[in-house]
Amino acid sequence: MAAVLLIDAAVFAFGPESRGVGDALSSLAGFVLVLVVVYWLMRRAFAPLRTLAQETAQISSLVPGKRVTEGAAVREVAALQTAFNAMLERLEEAQRASARAQLDAQEEERRRVARELHDEIGQGLTTALLLLRHEREGADPQVRDRLDEARAVLKDTLHGVRRILAELRPESLEELGLGSALMNLARRVTAASGIEVRVDLPPTVPRLPRDVELVVFRTAQEALTNVLKHSEARSATVTLDVDDSGVRLQVDDDGRGIAPGASGRGTVGMAERAFAIGGWLTVSARPDGPGTRVVLTVPRERAKPVDGGDGGSCSEADSASGTDSAALARGANSQPLRPAEVRS
Repeated sequence: MAAVLLIDAAVFAFGPESRGVGDALSSLAGFVLVLVVVYWLMRRAFAPLRTLAQETAQISSLVPGKRVTEGAAVREVAALQTAFNAMLERLEEAQRASARAQLDAQEEERRRVARELHDEIGQGLTTALLLLRHEREGADPQVRDRLDEARAVLKDTLHGVRRILAELRPESLEELGLGSALMNLARRVTAASGIEVRVDLPPTVPRLPRDVELVVFRTAQEALTNVLKHSEARSATVTLDVDDSGVRLQVDDDGRGIAPGASGRGTVGMAERAFAIGGWLTVSARPDGPGTRVVLTVPRERAKPVDGGDGGSCSEADSASGTDSAALARGANSQPLRPAEVRS
């Protein structure tokens, strides 16, 4: 368009009807004025499209609820904004349904493997221990020593199977609720690694929808696993908040931190679980010191407490883990679980 205007101005300025320099300057000024007006009008007309492009670039497939701004002055652009938001809604619902189906399949496979380990491997190892103990009673001293060594190996193997069972199927989560499950998880991590794991819970944790409790527990489990594998931390803190805004799980460690933009398979898995229940996950460096902070947020409409049960009050967690009730209270009463305090 600018080229057409420029040619028209040149013809007017230097054509047969031209009257000299005055016409040339008038033609050039008119060309510049028209070009400025056209540029301003076009920029104003396309401004909603630029805004739409910028907002679209900021939308993540794992952060639900983000939409582009609607209500553009141009009717066609406004229709495009509405249609784009409707498409996002459909895509989120489809992605969330797919993620839920995947999580359900994973948990079902975990339960199946746990049953197999319990019914086949666990019972087989227990029977072998009983047979070795029976054979030991009438054996020679040298044979007894070898049988004792074999029993020790079997006991260690049986303990490992039980640990795997606890990770595959968190029975405390189903029986006693989220608070007790997090306490037991922290105790197992401390016993296995020596890392001090603090657990900060509300005085009473209400029972939440089953899928929400499961995702919160699995997120804490994966976050602590990452602490053990990558952070070189000496301590970690698991904080759970349940209030009118929803559910918030925060896992902090004092390790070497995380590189900006770094994302592994475990982090992606946590984000996908969060998305499946309508929540979102953030992983960042701790603002108050070295280490990493993992935060899972589930809004109230996705995590309404379920009537008819407590999700793990202090007394329930005490009875499940054998710890002092003061260790479960919020704030100053939240104490580290040291290896010496862990009971088998």
